Amino acid sequence: MLADRIARMLPEHVRPGKIAADIMTQPVITIPWDSPIAEAADMMTKYGVNVLPVIRDGVYEGLISRETVEKSLFHGFRQNRVIDFCSTEN
Repeated sequence: MLADRIARMLPEHVRPGKIAADIMTQPVITIPWDSPIAEAADMMTKYGVNVLPVIRDGVYEGLISRETVEKSLFHGFRQNRVIDFCSTEN
């Protein structure tokens, strides 16, 4: 049957796509909500990541990106908290 033949040929001709687990950092590196922006910059450099999940009392609050951190530092907000600049779903 044609469908069976195609199913047998697929693994030879089609590579599976990557999933998040293939490229993500494990364990996930997070930052507390009340950490200063400068600390986020240091953590991103130390761990080689471009985004950090922001956590408050064990609960996900949002994400802070390297771009946001760099802009915040440029404008002199080194001591502001990451929660003030993170992107949220709300």
